[in-house]
Amino acid sequence: SLLIFSLIIILPGCLGKLLPTTPQVTPPAEKAGVLYLEPANLTLTPSEDFTVELKATSITNLKGYSVTLSYDPTLISLQEVTEGPFFSSKGKTFFYTKEEQNTILIDNALLGKTLSISGEGTLAILSFTSLKAGSTSIEFSLTKTRDTKNKEIVTTKRNSLIKSK
Repeated sequence: SLLIFSLIIILPGCLGKLLPTTPQVTPPAEKAGVLYLEPANLTLTPSEDFTVELKATSITNLKGYSVTLSYDPTLISLQEVTEGPFFSSKGKTFFYTKEEQNTILIDNALLGKTLSISGEGTLAILSFTSLKAGSTSIEFSLTKTRDTKNKEIVTTKRNSLIKSK
């Protein structure tokens, strides 16, 4: 009887190794969205002022974001960053920006425990001045997007190319 008892305990574990099983399915990631800069391409002349919008599309349940953009400060100069209407149209927000040598940090969150926004809209408006002839990208170097449960929302990013002639 001890032999039968041992087989009952050991055999299911061995069969699990020998027989194929259905793999565990990972649940899909949070609904994806796209963060992008518009215009995607821009050609200007030196000393010309221009704006670039940080936008979101196809995003669901967005509560807050933190974006760091990098660029060549010898070719373009940041003048101002203002909050876009996408979040502020929903309610009160926390909006913070910080410029360092060649980066811009933008943090924004909807205030209120259950507030979030979905769809498409402008998150921030960046005003620049072209300094001299050349070409630079404004690129996403870091992005974090969060939902109301503070879970990361998967996003695709699209940069912007600025040329000055």
